[in-house]
Amino acid sequence: MNRDEIAAKIAELEKKIQIDKMQEISSPHTSDSTSNSGNDRYALCLGGGGGKGAYQLGVYRALTEYGLMKKVDAISGTSIGAINAVLFACNDPDRCDDAWRQIHFETVFDVDSDLLFNDKLGFLSRKEMLKLMGSYLDYDKLSSGIPKIYATIAECVQDEPKNAEYIDLSGKNKEEINTVVMASSTLPLLYESVTYNGKEYCDGGLADNVPVKPLYDIGYRHIVVCGLNADSKKELSEYPDADFIEIYPSVSLGDLIDGTLNFSANSVKFRSMLGYRDTMRVLKVHFEHDPDYIAAIDHYRDIDLADIKTQMSMDAADSNVKNTMGDIGRILGKLGIDE
Repeated sequence: MNRDEIAAKIAELEKKIQIDKMQEISSPHTSDSTSNSGNDRYALCLGGGGGKGAYQLGVYRALTEYGLMKKVDAISGTSIGAINAVLFACNDPDRCDDAWRQIHFETVFDVDSDLLFNDKLGFLSRKEMLKLMGSYLDYDKLSSGIPKIYATIAECVQDEPKNAEYIDLSGKNKEEINTVVMASSTLPLLYESVTYNGKEYCDGGLADNVPVKPLYDIGYRHIVVCGLNADSKKELSEYPDADFIEIYPSVSLGDLIDGTLNFSANSVKFRSMLGYRDTMRVLKVHFEHDPDYIAAIDHYRDIDLADIKTQMSMDAADSNVKNTMGDIGRILGKLGIDE
């Protein structure tokens, strides 16, 4: 092919993709990679990573629009992945987005001076996060076990490596669910350990940051894995008979300061949009096996990233205009002039 023919082919593919994205696929094709269990149901595994977890919002929305969440019967999560797991179990992407929009700096980094003088490490309170969870979670649904939810926790002991415990939330009451999820997301040194069943627990990410094991152990062989660090993907060779759909960020979501500890509104928006676009590409490759699309996958990744940056710029400009108009309105009001 010459350059013009390649450009024409790419344009044709772009048109096809836009049509595909407008149609919800209610019953995804079965992958060529089959499991030994004969079970066509899916499970979803959500890795930890603090503020980077906003990426999983977009992943969840894409899985829902593609029709795959209808087949998901179990979700496992570690740290922010555990928080997202209990949110996603409520089966409402818009509600999940709204919950994340309510997360402010004080929600996550609420300093409690009383915690400075007890015998545990940690000085940040979880009260605001618990209040947020109480407003958005359906505890009866979580307790019902449909879908089944696992949260990863790690006992606070000196042993290395730490042993992961995967807590099934089925049958748990509201207080127990909150305790387990808070234990799973207890960042060391920032938050104090959580007491559960007479033991002290800390962030599950210290033991297993991408908890595939509990899903595999109960028989799932079709597992969607969403990690938040592309440079440290989960080693999956110990599950040779499983069919994995791996979703990782196509660009870095930052390090500790500008990633894990960054819950700013702009970061949440960017990561969510990126998660959606990345997931749609992964699903198309996994289920549709379009050789032309696969050959041009890097091109489509670049297009998606450019679209996201354009949308972010437009949103920022719109916000600036609204703020400016508000300032002008207040000035005119002080002068006794109607807008």
